[in-house]
Amino acid sequence: MNPNSATPRIFLAMIAGMLSVMPYARAQQPVSGIGSISGSVTGEDGSRVTTGVIIAHLVSGSRNPKNIAPARGQPISPTGAFQISPLLPGTYRICVQVPGTAWLNPCEWGLRPSTVTVSSTQLEAVVPVVLKKGALVPIRIDDASQLLTQHEGTTPGAHLLLGVINDMQALHLARLVSQDTNGRNHEILIPFGASLKLVATSAFFKLAGTTGLALKSSIPLFVAAGQQPLAITVVVTGRN
Repeated sequence: MNPNSATPRIFLAMIAGMLSVMPYARAQQPVSGIGSISGSVTGEDGSRVTTGVIIAHLVSGSRNPKNIAPARGQPISPTGAFQISPLLPGTYRICVQVPGTAWLNPCEWGLRPSTVTVSSTQLEAVVPVVLKKGALVPIRIDDASQLLTQHEGTTPGAHLLLGVINDMQALHLARLVSQDTNGRNHEILIPFGASLKLVATSAFFKLAGTTGLALKSSIPLFVAAGQQPLAITVVVTGRN
């Protein structure tokens, strides 16, 4: 056998082997240009916001070659500080969720949320986030016959929908605060000065206002700036 005749075959085999591992090698390379956003969260009155979650949503820029999520969230620290990473270069919209408080999420109510850009030349961006305070509207669900307790979760279709359509055309659900043998206490957070409608509807339960008249699917909701919100009462009167 001529040794020179084997050389092309050996060379081609080496090339094929290199090509077979190249995709794997590229997949294992570290991601370059990974950045972060940090800062602090305060209320418009200057107080620190020390609970909740801050979220960075990618709105323009890099797409996701390494399966890094286009939205990342981190808990706000007890000092009000935060840091979100790793982030690809791009422009991010900053949203804040602080359940159980009067601080509004700027991404839900058209309050011009903060935006910040992470670039290849500035991977560490710093942004102060200031939240506006809204009105916590109390909602009482009177249910003396305990129909909700008897049927919700056990009877098909037995559900009470309670919430407000926000500026993003999404249903912002009322939060359950407490319950007793005669009903439940909820609350809904809305901006001051916004004309909204409280959605209170059920295909299973009959609902009425305090006057006893059958309740329509929504209740007008408005709290003027500086005013204390009035409580809303919904009465469960029976089954449809």
